[in-house]
Amino acid sequence: IQTKMGLPPLEYSDCFLDSPSFREIISLYEQELELNTRVVKNLVKECNNMIQKTEEFSRVQQEFARGLSQFRFQTIGTEKTEDEVLIADSLQSFARLFLSIEDYRQNMLMAIKVRLLKTLENFRKEHMKKAIEEKRKFDDASKKYYTFLNSYLTTKAPKKRDTTAVVSNTEKDQFEREKAQFRQISFDYVCRLQDVHAQSTMNL
Repeated sequence: IQTKMGLPPLEYSDCFLDSPSFREIISLYEQELELNTRVVKNLVKECNNMIQKTEEFSRVQQEFARGLSQFRFQTIGTEKTEDEVLIADSLQSFARLFLSIEDYRQNMLMAIKVRLLKTLENFRKEHMKKAIEEKRKFDDASKKYYTFLNSYLTTKAPKKRDTTAVVSNTEKDQFEREKAQFRQISFDYVCRLQDVHAQSTMNL
């Protein structure tokens, strides 16, 4: 599942700058993730519904085929007429045909479960769900970091009549830790978005 125009590259180095353009590109990847998540979720739902309905229909077909194969004329006398023999043979042939169709249908359903449904569910759980979790971490980290940055800059800025700003080494160390932690979370999030985009291109 891809957007028609494609997406601009998401560079790891942009994590360090966290520029407005970087946030705009992040937003485009998030929109693709949201769209694809809805599409995959709907496909899984429709696929499960189709499998359920097909299995119900298959059971009815098999029951009908068994009914055909078990049909017997109550003949008058000891010999069946030519028409009775012809009808009985036809019913047996139809019964075998229906059962062979149902065998093929069961194989098809198994292939859909293994190759399509399982692939979609694994992709949603292993890639999309984890990307959404990374987004929450990134949003929380962004809010925490910029709240701390604002406080840090306010403390660092000289007040009226002050000639120098006083910032303790502890505050500086804490700022560096907050910045490093935010950049790591940002980097992890970019990796996850790139992974989901690449996997969508290859597998969906």
